[in-house]
Amino acid sequence: MVKVLIDTCVWLELAKTPDKIKLLNVINDLLDQQFLCLLIPKPILDEIQRNKERIITDSNKGLQSAVKKAKLVVEAHGESQNKKAVIEHLNNVGFKINSLQESSLHVIKMVETLLSKASTMEVTDDIIVKAAHRAIDKRAPFHRSKNSMNDAIIMECFGKCIAEKDENDQFYFVSLNVNDFSNTTVNNNLPHPDFADYFSRPNHHYSIDLEETIRKIEPELVEELFADQDDYFEEPRLLSEILDAENELFDKIWYNRHLDSLFDQNGNFDLSKSHPGYSAALKIEKKYGRENLRWDDFEWGMLNGKLSALRWVLGDDWDFLDT
Repeated sequence: MVKVLIDTCVWLELAKTPDKIKLLNVINDLLDQQFLCLLIPKPILDEIQRNKERIITDSNKGLQSAVKKAKLVVEAHGESQNKKAVIEHLNNVGFKINSLQESSLHVIKMVETLLSKASTMEVTDDIIVKAAHRAIDKRAPFHRSKNSMNDAIIMECFGKCIAEKDENDQFYFVSLNVNDFSNTTVNNNLPHPDFADYFSRPNHHYSIDLEETIRKIEPELVEELFADQDDYFEEPRLLSEILDAENELFDKIWYNRHLDSLFDQNGNFDLSKSHPGYSAALKIEKKYGRENLRWDDFEWGMLNGKLSALRWVLGDDWDFLDT
């Protein structure tokens, strides 16, 4: 069994990074297949809960603000021949940022799913005493004259895990907090010398890269799991693509409704140039080709369903099919 203790900072970074969803899914698969066990000290759970709402609120807020300011500047001072293209590009960027924000919510839910499958470690008196002794002796993580009690407790939780180890287990401590945990004077990939006892055995590992650590677990299986994630990933559409598709569907549905309106009560077909919409219908025929503008009942239903779906994505109610 591979047992991994992931520090608070790593979890928080994962929670606010939508492109890490593939890594989280792979970790979830490894947990379900019992190749991996997550060790979560209680202080880490508490810290994630305290920061969750902030991450959701702050997610991409700065980027959204920057896009809004850029649009105002372009609208006020942009050159007329380029303004439309620039505004369209900024709209695409803004739409993608909104998609990323939704992805952040999905990532946070995935993090919570993983935490629910982890082995939670309560902070016992002996762990607190060991952490306090580190503070008294000014040993890492107290070597930088700051209150690092939570960091010390997390490391002592790891120390307790390896003391109760099975000889066949592999243990990993993963953190991005190199200032408190790494040997920064030599190599950030090495633990601080004050933690040497906890990483003295070949099966006790220190890491500052979670994905690299995960890829060491059953490497062939993990590569296959990552490859599967790539197969299922689809890049979201741009706002301009969605609007273009919605406009095309609008034209085609309007055209068919227009043709239906040309039949009078007696079933006679009136295609006179004086009929309202005649010139608009001709433009649509020229744009798409008359042969591409008639459908059977099934295709007609699909067409209306697509328009309804796109309008829902753009903010309208379901089944809004007015043309």
